[in-house]
Amino acid sequence: MSIDIFGNSQNYSHVKSTEEKDYLYPIERTTSGDDNEFIDDEPVKRPVYFFSFILFFGLLTLGFQLARIQIANYSHYQSLASGNSIRVLIVPPNRGLILDQKLNPLVRNVNKHALAVNLAELPRNSKDRDKLFASVEPFLHLSEDEKNQIKKSLITGSGQLVLRTNINRDEMLLLKEKLAKIPSFTVIEKPIRQYNTVSGLGQLLGYLGRVGEEEVKSGDFLPTEEIGRLGLEKVYDADLRGKMGHSTVEVDARGDIVRTVSAPENNDPQAGLNLKLSLNEELQKQVGQFLKEAIEEREKRFGQTPKLGASAVVMNPKTGSILSMVSLPDFDNNLFATGISTQDYQNLQNNEGKPMLNRTIQAQFPSGSVIKPVIASSALNAGTISPNFSVDTPASIQIGSFNFPDWKDHGTTDIRRALAESNNIFFYGLGGGWQGHITGLGMERMVDYFKRFGFDSPTGVDLTGENSGFVPTPEWKVKTRGEQWYIGDTYHFSIGQGDFLTTPIQLASAISAIANGGTLYKPKLGEAWLDQKNNVVKKIEPEVKNKNFVSANALKVVREGMRQGVEYGSSHKLNTLKVTSAAKTGTAQFGTEERTHAWFTCFAPYEDPEIAVTVIIEGGGGGQELALGVAEKILRYYYNDPAPQIPAEEPQNPEVPIEIP
Repeated sequence: MSIDIFGNSQNYSHVKSTEEKDYLYPIERTTSGDDNEFIDDEPVKRPVYFFSFILFFGLLTLGFQLARIQIANYSHYQSLASGNSIRVLIVPPNRGLILDQKLNPLVRNVNKHALAVNLAELPRNSKDRDKLFASVEPFLHLSEDEKNQIKKSLITGSGQLVLRTNINRDEMLLLKEKLAKIPSFTVIEKPIRQYNTVSGLGQLLGYLGRVGEEEVKSGDFLPTEEIGRLGLEKVYDADLRGKMGHSTVEVDARGDIVRTVSAPENNDPQAGLNLKLSLNEELQKQVGQFLKEAIEEREKRFGQTPKLGASAVVMNPKTGSILSMVSLPDFDNNLFATGISTQDYQNLQNNEGKPMLNRTIQAQFPSGSVIKPVIASSALNAGTISPNFSVDTPASIQIGSFNFPDWKDHGTTDIRRALAESNNIFFYGLGGGWQGHITGLGMERMVDYFKRFGFDSPTGVDLTGENSGFVPTPEWKVKTRGEQWYIGDTYHFSIGQGDFLTTPIQLASAISAIANGGTLYKPKLGEAWLDQKNNVVKKIEPEVKNKNFVSANALKVVREGMRQGVEYGSSHKLNTLKVTSAAKTGTAQFGTEERTHAWFTCFAPYEDPEIAVTVIIEGGGGGQELALGVAEKILRYYYNDPAPQIPAEEPQNPEVPIEIP
């Protein structure tokens, strides 16, 4: 056992020579003489060369790597040294636009500065998160609602949650400076919806809102997403929304994106489809103006009544496509696009006129005499009366101890004239019977026919919140009121009074079915899906709800009666139009006051209808006045037929509201 020159214990028993020159370690010895003498190192030259090569190659590789770091990837490593980080971002798609029939945008996307939270950067520990909230409080002033939104959204652990939109430039610059070293919050550019403010579009287009907790739990949505919450935005949300994408990006310490990193998980978002409507923007604007003028006139006549509104539906009776739909008062849905304040929302909710209520599909009214074409069609189809039957109708009839009046003695009347002059006595008989004169339909058959025409159930229009209206029955009265059904109830029902309720869209659909010869369509606003270049991807076809439920001959007689109403009856003001039309007025009592709703419905041209109009002015008096006036203006605008400059003629046969026991 020996100790080598490095102090290591070595066993050299296997070495044949013990001579110093045979050691594997080249030791230099120096003599006292002038010449230097070296150990013979020939045996170790090859190992030394080998180790030298390994050392040289290692140094060369290290040098190359240093050069690559300093030169080739300088910007990358500099960015990391500066606090940059890599994030996988959810990239929202561009939401589809909503366009009118002429491709005018009713909804567009506009980029705005927004305050967002980088959920991946937030502390998961509540104490640490509260410390973070406290640190940003002096300039962010997070509300409790915003803090709760953040906490709920942390379940995904990624993506960006938008807290505030529509931040102005000064706020943006200030926040970018303050948030430079706080990666949990950032200022981004976010597309928000910008809505056209033409009358009545608020209730139709709707608005977006953040997904709720239950929707997130369903697994279909991320908590950072916004989805349609009302109107068309909600009904057609899936195709408007598009599909999310993902992108791996490098962000600096301020949260700004420096570059997109090439990564296999990157995928581009798919933009939503554009929705083309049958609605005409300019017609919508005009209808809204005509209704506002009628409301102003109503207030002049009857005083201000904030609770009462007005609405109109304009349809193509051949397809059920809606050309215009206006409900007043309305609201500006842009309030929701940027996050509505609590005060603004309370103002909308507390407004007596209920501006968020779409009266065309949600408000339910007694119809008055505009329902008479439905009663007449039902009686003719059931055969309880013939087209040529006529009877003398006095100014009132007596049933037991009850008197049922009309507004005048109409004399000998057939069903056409009864429609034209809105003869109540004739329609009492059609519904409930008039002993010795007319065999009535009776409630059972009338209820059946009303349901065939679409009453007592939603029409299925492509909007949210539609109501069903109400068709009363004798059984319902006994069950809910504990009262027997009397002949007076049937008479009341036969002229659109009593407990019967309809929505404007239901009435418009029923009258359209009479106009087109007997096809009840599902009303719709959607016309087609378009790609980003507005090429048609898919049409939204008309949908038939009922067909051939009333004979063509019965409907022909009813249309003739409605035409006579224009020629000489209660709708005669339309007779000055260039286009032929058919119409029916309605005056419906409501509430306990001596007030009436003014209804009017019509279609044109009479020979081949392409437009059907239904109008209601709540508290507007007789249907032949304000409501007819609005419908006339709509037809004149649609057919480019200016009103003649002559004094308006007073109506010769106004409808007078009557009390019925």
